[in-house]
Amino acid sequence: MTNPSNVTNGQVLRRFGVPSLLVLCGMAAGILAPEALRPSMAAAQSSSSEPPFNSAEQRKTMIAQLTQINERLGRLESKLDKPLSVKVTEMPAQKDSGK
Repeated sequence: MTNPSNVTNGQVLRRFGVPSLLVLCGMAAGILAPEALRPSMAAAQSSSSEPPFNSAEQRKTMIAQLTQINERLGRLESKLDKPLSVKVTEMPAQKDSGK
């Protein structure tokens, strides 16, 4: 432990001042602006006008979307299973390999 006569003001400020200052600022913010720290009643009432989250309805929607995706994928697979007819109308110019 250091001798109290050798302690400088900067050491005291760093050790006790900064944490105390932060605590005082937090208390002042809570006293001066409590509305900013707590949700307001208006915000709580506006969210109540929306219907509550319904996980069952969300699952039904997801199942319907997955069914549509599965049908589309099935149509693509059936087209790819058949032989493809390709007709080349233009060919890019061949580069000489120097032979």
